[in-house]
Amino acid sequence: MKTYRYWAWLHKELVPYFYSYAYRMFESPNLRLLRRGPMTYSLRVGNEIYAPIVTEPSDRMDIQLPFGQWVYYWDESTVVSGTLVGFPVPLGGEPVFIRMGSLIPMDVERAETGHGTTQSKGALTVLVYPSGTSSFRYRADARTPWITFSSTLTDTQLTLTAAPGLPEQPVLYRIGRWAEAPESVAVEGAQVTVNQGGTLPRLASEAAVNSSKESAWFYAASARRLIVKVVP
Repeated sequence: MKTYRYWAWLHKELVPYFYSYAYRMFESPNLRLLRRGPMTYSLRVGNEIYAPIVTEPSDRMDIQLPFGQWVYYWDESTVVSGTLVGFPVPLGGEPVFIRMGSLIPMDVERAETGHGTTQSKGALTVLVYPSGTSSFRYRADARTPWITFSSTLTDTQLTLTAAPGLPEQPVLYRIGRWAEAPESVAVEGAQVTVNQGGTLPRLASEAAVNSSKESAWFYAASARRLIVKVVP
């Protein structure tokens, strides 16, 4: 029941991601059933999420990843590529990988999946796994325009942008695999800059940032995660 509950909530939180791909189905398919190498089936969701399908009871399996580097969903300190032999796939830790460079919009309203807190409700959460330059085209619904979220990482300097501008609600960037608290964070319009100067206030907790009425940031050292809230 606990595992089912987790996946049900995660699926709900990913609705903005799924909707964005649904609106651009004419450009590229968003679900692809693949046969790859030593494994039987796998599911590629867009360009960002890859999930080998466990077809029989087992706590380990061989996995062939698509090209590139992939973050292991259950442990963001693990980045893998190529063929994984005997990779652990325990119940409740089914194999899911996120491509380095991904930006994933989510609707988070509770702490069930670990992607935010109850104070996240009302904001658009965007998971970011910085690597070089990458982007994601997001659309909330037919009434709203496309927004391109972009991430550019150079050494320890990160720039996040939303073009042509921010959505109607606040944006909560959850930046994974960030090694240490930044020296500075700044928000100017629809752009966030990290370690490039600026005096955006640092708050004492994730919940404080999520509930803040103003733009702010927090660094979660144990998770190596930088959280930046941008209020339009």
